[in-house]
Amino acid sequence: MVIEMDGMEDFGERFLKANANVDYMASVLAQMLRNCMRASASQDPAGQTYEAMQNYMTLQKLVGYSEGVKAYELFEKAIAELRIDEQNNRVDAAIVHAAKMGLRVLVEKSCYDGAAGGRASRREDEFLNAIERIEPAREEERKKWEQRHQRSDGA
Repeated sequence: MVIEMDGMEDFGERFLKANANVDYMASVLAQMLRNCMRASASQDPAGQTYEAMQNYMTLQKLVGYSEGVKAYELFEKAIAELRIDEQNNRVDAAIVHAAKMGLRVLVEKSCYDGAAGGRASRREDEFLNAIERIEPAREEERKKWEQRHQRSDGA
């Protein structure tokens, strides 16, 4: 029995051609950025670096197949996919805010221009302030939970 791979290769290329639109390309770009961030935070970044490279190669093919995709729109949609804005409660909101502030610290600490130190210092202060907001939010949620359960136990 002979298995032909040409059909699979054709399918892959047809899939990329069919999906060479800004929305799909933005999702590939967002995934590449996620893998880069994971790699930068990892003790062993090889796997995530490889995944980011694979995303990049796919994105290159998609760009070649696309017509009229504007770079700004592509990046705008990819960044929108990475953003986390709405949260279920104050605790989640405080944690996400602290994480965003932490990301800003990492970005500024990775810069080497003359103003990077000052920006990093400001970002560290914002990050530490954001971390301090988490515990009061957790305490408030605990109190709300206890009040709800006291009412249901007493009924």
